[in-house]
Amino acid sequence: ERVDAAATMSDADGTFSLQHVRLDTAHTLVVMADGFALNVRLVAEGLSNVGTIVLADGCSLGGRLVNANNDGISDGLVCIASESLRSLAKEARSQVEQSLNAFAVYKKRTSNGGYFGFANLPAGSYEVSAHVDGFPEIKSTVALVPHVDQFEILQVQEGLAITGYLVDRDGLAVL
Repeated sequence: ERVDAAATMSDADGTFSLQHVRLDTAHTLVVMADGFALNVRLVAEGLSNVGTIVLADGCSLGGRLVNANNDGISDGLVCIASESLRSLAKEARSQVEQSLNAFAVYKKRTSNGGYFGFANLPAGSYEVSAHVDGFPEIKSTVALVPHVDQFEILQVQEGLAITGYLVDRDGLAVL
């Protein structure tokens, strides 16, 4: 049986094997392992042994989304994006490329206390943004390096309220 997507786990010695993959096409191998950065490898058509894949140490980014009183905001949306994630997505091809574009921007909702966390990221510069209903968007840039856990406090500020009246040409209120 031939399949378009397959997944496997590595053995204790790091060996992995994907079974029943198509012979007549190139493949994109996406490697995810706790503590290591996401890795993408293009595998040429007909190649059955990719050799040793060296995984880079992963980075982590955590933090807390708070209001002006430093109270945690639950269910806020925190997004991170980076060129290193975008370049991984660009390395992929065809149908796999669409699934990898999800890795170009990571999104997470904050917990009850306003906490968020991202792990197994490639080292590099990241654009962090937070979105909370009723508040202006927050943006910042952080640099992630292996073996250093980054923690960011994102504080939202009250936004400006714009009000006015809608009337027709006769001055009657428009609902």
